[in-house]
Amino acid sequence: MGWQVLGLRLLGSVAYFLTIALLWQLTKHLKPEWRISAVLLYAWNPLVLALGIAQMHVEIVVICLLCVVLWCWLRGALLVGWLFLLLAMLMYPPCVVLLPLCAGFFIRENALWHASRWRHLGQWTLLCVLSLFALGLTYLPYWQGWGGGGLFQQGQMIFWSPEAHASLEAGLLALIRGHPGWVVDMWHPSWWVVGELVVMACFLGFSLWLAQTLELLAFCAAWLLLLLAYLHPVYRPASLLLPLVLLLCTGSWRSLALLFLLQIGALATYDYGLQQPGWELAGLLGICLPFLLWGWGLCIHAAWRMARARSVPEEPIKPRRGLSRFSSRLSRPGWLSRPSLRGFKRNVT
Repeated sequence: MGWQVLGLRLLGSVAYFLTIALLWQLTKHLKPEWRISAVLLYAWNPLVLALGIAQMHVEIVVICLLCVVLWCWLRGALLVGWLFLLLAMLMYPPCVVLLPLCAGFFIRENALWHASRWRHLGQWTLLCVLSLFALGLTYLPYWQGWGGGGLFQQGQMIFWSPEAHASLEAGLLALIRGHPGWVVDMWHPSWWVVGELVVMACFLGFSLWLAQTLELLAFCAAWLLLLLAYLHPVYRPASLLLPLVLLLCTGSWRSLALLFLLQIGALATYDYGLQQPGWELAGLLGICLPFLLWGWGLCIHAAWRMARARSVPEEPIKPRRGLSRFSSRLSRPGWLSRPSLRGFKRNVT
């Protein structure tokens, strides 16, 4: 048992250092100070060190695979990146929400790289065959025990859970307890799942239109995973690790500010849950309070920038003497400097 734990922590350490190297390569387009800050924010993140390496959650390996996907697509290896994305989805089923978004990006990029229709068709045929082969080979050992119904139930657990724990749904159910029956029925898990799927489907449709570049793809993928972590009936702090790396690659400081507030709330909720498990309002503390602080922070920052812009007086533009308002245009040369009048000037002198 001890050797197994040591092997898992060694695997987590290898994935951790490989992710740092890939993150350094993926942030080349950013400023040097942001590039160094992004690597340090991941390398010395308490949530990464506590849950990723000490407890060896599977998310630490999936993060490495997603970085490999971005690195391959950055260099034009679309098919190799897609295979690594399938591997990440098989290891961590919530990554299935990224497949439609990445497929749309793959279609656009493949059309740019391969203008020939037959070569484009061949790439798509190879992609579909390899995807079905990987999925079939992975789930074939479970087919005899689970069957179609068991596989469907396991896929349903990505968005639904029979019990809500330390999540937004659990906090809202605790607040409305004691109200009339129809109020409680509105927050039934079946209706909550419908609302969750509608919100994620709307954001996915918007992301398919927006994600025209690899940077926007990483940004939309991070927010998809964040929405899934917020709205899932069971809130897991380790689910914040994947959006962290994707947002570090984009350099979006506003989204990162929200994510770090959520990480502080997740660590506080996790520590409190170890001491007093079963607190139903933990989701409101770990999710709603960081959102509230983030919104107030953005409002204060925007108000400060507007006040600062008004307090700095604009320097008046001094008009130049002897020039009209059309002085920026080309003016007509003087009479004696024209080529047609050079001979006249010579005769006069």
